[in-house]
Amino acid sequence: MKRDRTHETQAEVIREDAEESLVFNDVTDHMNRIVGVPSRRADLSAMPAAVRWFFYFVMTFIAIGAALVLVSIVK
Repeated sequence: MKRDRTHETQAEVIREDAEESLVFNDVTDHMNRIVGVPSRRADLSAMPAAVRWFFYFVMTFIAIGAALVLVSIVK
């Protein structure tokens, strides 16, 4: 685990997501801390039914669109 830089008077904080995400440099690490990035993927089964069905609809629409593009390129 990566330990944050702290002043000697501050308590030491251990970032749990540090092992999962590799940081390119200090600037991107700073930006990730300021803006914030999700520490884990969304659990679709924990979402409300309307959100799940919307997700399924969008993914189906994208898959059918990609298939139609491939068919039109092959013809």
